[in-house]
Amino acid sequence: MRRSRKKSKDEEGDLVKVNFRIPIREYEEMLLAVKTGNYSSISELVRHALERLVLEYSKGFAQFSKRR
Repeated sequence: MRRSRKKSKDEEGDLVKVNFRIPIREYEEMLLAVKTGNYSSISELVRHALERLVLEYSKGFAQFSKRR
């Protein structure tokens, strides 16, 4: 289980507001993750998911560039 902690202003850096639409089923799953205490907010959950996705892609890009 991931426990949240407030980031200081220095750790947050520059933030950009992004709006998007998702299926209701996914939204309900996100709400459940917040209600059960895994995340403090949906925003925190989305930021964490994006961090993981970017990390995964960056590893893939690094492996691809080594092959060239």
